[in-house]
Amino acid sequence: MGRTARVLSEIWIIVNNVGVLIVYLIIMGDVMSGSVRHIGVLDQWLGHGFWDHRKLFVLVVMVVFLAPLCVLDRIDSLSMTSAASVALAVVFVVVCFAVAFIKLIEGKLEAPRMSPDFGSKMEILDLLVVIPIMTNAYVCHFNVQPIYNELEGQSPQKMNQVGRITTALCVVVYA
Repeated sequence: MGRTARVLSEIWIIVNNVGVLIVYLIIMGDVMSGSVRHIGVLDQWLGHGFWDHRKLFVLVVMVVFLAPLCVLDRIDSLSMTSAASVALAVVFVVVCFAVAFIKLIEGKLEAPRMSPDFGSKMEILDLLVVIPIMTNAYVCHFNVQPIYNELEGQSPQKMNQVGRITTALCVVVYA
């Protein structure tokens, strides 16, 4: 579609990725530093101190982890990082299953509802939370083509496998 469409497309991909990065940093800040409603992981592990402030935590994550990843030239340079992220996603799923299994054994697991309660305004607002999660999961599909380009022995079967794995990981991680 020409150079103009390519440049606009690249600009929107950059804007989208920056937005997703901000979402991830907010989530990490909430989980690690805590908020008004809950105590953070750092506060639970190390106690209250200068280290559990959100701004400091986000700055450390950006400087120590994200900045070095930004200077890599090729996507195959991220292979170890990608492997680590997949391993962490698997650990996350295993921990979730373990917690659910323990709650099931203790009898504290409630039966899931299959449809929302439209009689409650809070329930409808909770349902709206799903929209950004599913939108975020859709963002993962930008990664399928670059991953496929790096595969050895490219084939439609491998492309389908990459797409299924990426979709499954995105849904598990974002759900």
